[in-house]
Amino acid sequence: MRIRAKEMWCCPTFVIAIDGPWLGVYGCILTDRWICQPLTGVPHTAIASNLPIGDILSVARVFYALCAAMSDIESRAKVLAASLPRPFRPEMRPAPTRCGDLELEYAACLGPRRRRTYSAIVVSSGGPEVIKEGQMVVVRFTEKYGREPHEILAKKGMAPRLLYCGQPYADVAPGYTGLIMVVMECSPGSRLSSQRPPSPTICAEVHAAVKVLHQAGYAHGNVTTKTILHLPGRRKVHFLNFDLAGEEGKTYYSVELPWWPEKVPAPEGMSPLGPVTKAHDLHYLKHLFPQ
Repeated sequence: MRIRAKEMWCCPTFVIAIDGPWLGVYGCILTDRWICQPLTGVPHTAIASNLPIGDILSVARVFYALCAAMSDIESRAKVLAASLPRPFRPEMRPAPTRCGDLELEYAACLGPRRRRTYSAIVVSSGGPEVIKEGQMVVVRFTEKYGREPHEILAKKGMAPRLLYCGQPYADVAPGYTGLIMVVMECSPGSRLSSQRPPSPTICAEVHAAVKVLHQAGYAHGNVTTKTILHLPGRRKVHFLNFDLAGEEGKTYYSVELPWWPEKVPAPEGMSPLGPVTKAHDLHYLKHLFPQ
């Protein structure tokens, strides 16, 4: 889109150069490089009451012409902007588009909840072995994230491949500690229904994934139908949302507890800011994915 805009609009720019009382106006356009040319002479702007009226009018004409030209460019730019697709940007300002070797272009918001999960297109990457250009990915911003649990399940084919997990502004502001930026492959799976029980095959796959995490010493903390996708035509599931996942005893719920179906009782000992335990995962398995 940026290339298309550049082809249609050469970014006309006015540069005002001031050297003491002398003033000059230059016009610049962008082709394969910036080209600048003087548009005025270099009038003397130290206006005083004893100067000839012609000197005062010459300076006034420069500013009058400059204002008219800027107004004309603005009106033309609005017409052009209306003809171009507007790029989507997340609520983070500025929106981080580079992370590691990836360069992204945001496409859409994937849910109204705090507007922190988005789809994006890979503009460039470290190579096709990392991810192909043009492929869709999911970008998530969160206070904390279980990178190790995600990677463990991803290696087993039980979660989308994790492409980046780190600071949103690592290149320009390495000291930023507000949110973590998570980029993963877009899973082809479909979300499980919360209205009907999953099939025995899906239940077995979910149990197997949780067992892998527990054997590695991790708890997921949010094993529900909203955080698991079923891959079409395969006997596999993809786990999502590792915000609460981590080593048992070292990861905690936030002030707001995760969602679970109303028909399911809350796990015993589950509380805001309380520890995430394997027992909570087993509680959800028992009620939502019975075997």
